[in-house]
Amino acid sequence: MESLLLDTRKNIFEGNRELFRGLLIEEPWNWEVGYPVIQISFSGGIHSKADLEEDLVQILDSNEERLGLERGNKSKAKCYFTELIKNAFQRYHQKVFILIDLEME
Repeated sequence: MESLLLDTRKNIFEGNRELFRGLLIEEPWNWEVGYPVIQISFSGGIHSKADLEEDLVQILDSNEERLGLERGNKSKAKCYFTELIKNAFQRYHQKVFILIDLEME
């Protein structure tokens, strides 16, 4: 479950203007440009290194699918994360925003 703050930022970066009609952010923000956003949440907690690796691969899978990218190299989370950022940049030709929620229960 993502935090409200990160979900709000994700929607701003993606250019979802309709969600911000009448709010202070609407006027100064350039809604013509949407950026790819990789959102990572560890709100469920991290219990072990093995769990972290498995959870991170699942999170990256979800982001890859949401961004409409081809399936990446999943041999190691570190390589997968790097490839995901590179592929998102190449597809959208925009900066890639990475939002990380480390709020632990």
